[in-house]
Amino acid sequence: MEPHYVRANTSQTFLGSELNIQKMHHLYVEECKSKDKPFVKEGVYRRVSCEEFRPRKDRCGKCQQSEDADDSEKSILNEEHERHLQQ
Repeated sequence: MEPHYVRANTSQTFLGSELNIQKMHHLYVEECKSKDKPFVKEGVYRRVSCEEFRPRKDRCGKCQQSEDADDSEKSILNEEHERHLQQ
């Protein structure tokens, strides 16, 4: 699915809520079996998927602006960003 906040700035897509690691591993195993290829256990698949391929977070414009700011801008934006996060 498309990212919510940055869809105009990226062509990246994300997994939908109907998928999870267990379901993806099952699909992976089925694909490997159909091609007569070896496959890894779910624990290995989970580690690789969760630790090595972490997606970037989908951020709103205010959060992205605060993150991209240099040190002098961050001190000015910090209070505004804190209010934004509380909202």
